[in-house]
Amino acid sequence: MVGLTTTLRLATSGERGRLKDMLGRYLTELSMFGEVDHAYPWLDAYWRAGEARWPYLIDRGGALAGFALVNTHAPSGEPVDHAMAEFYVQPADRRGGVGREAAIAVLRRHPGAWELSAMRANETALRFWPAALQAAGAAGLRIFDRDDVRIFRFVIG
Repeated sequence: MVGLTTTLRLATSGERGRLKDMLGRYLTELSMFGEVDHAYPWLDAYWRAGEARWPYLIDRGGALAGFALVNTHAPSGEPVDHAMAEFYVQPADRRGGVGREAAIAVLRRHPGAWELSAMRANETALRFWPAALQAAGAAGLRIFDRDDVRIFRFVIG
C-alpha cells in the first residue's frame, strides 16, 4: 500500500450498482454488531435531484476501496449541516491509513456542524472515529450514547 494515493470522488448514477454491491457487504459486516436494514431504502435518493445527499467512492491507487454516504439527517434528530450516514473501507484496504485519509477528505469537503454514529458493539469504529475526527480538525466534539449507538457531534472548518 505504500505510495498509493487515496482519493475521494462523487459516485455517478452509472456507478450505483458498484456502490450497492459494497453496501451489501458493509451491511452484512455491520449485522455482526446489531440489527440492520439490508434493504437500505435510502440509496436511490443519493442520485435524486433536489436531495442534500452525497455518495462518495473511495479510490486507492486506481482501485475502489470503499464509500461514504453523506446527508443532512443527524442520528440524534438535532439540526446539523451534514451527517455521515455510512462509511466503509473494504477489509483489504484497512489498517494502512485509507479510512483516515478518506474520512478527513469527506469531512473537509463539507464544513459545518456534523454528526455521525457507530454501533456501540463495534469497538473498531469506536476507536477509529475519535482519532479520525481529531486528525480532521474537528472542534467542539461531543460524544453521547443513544440506544445501541454512540453519536459523535462536532464542527469542521
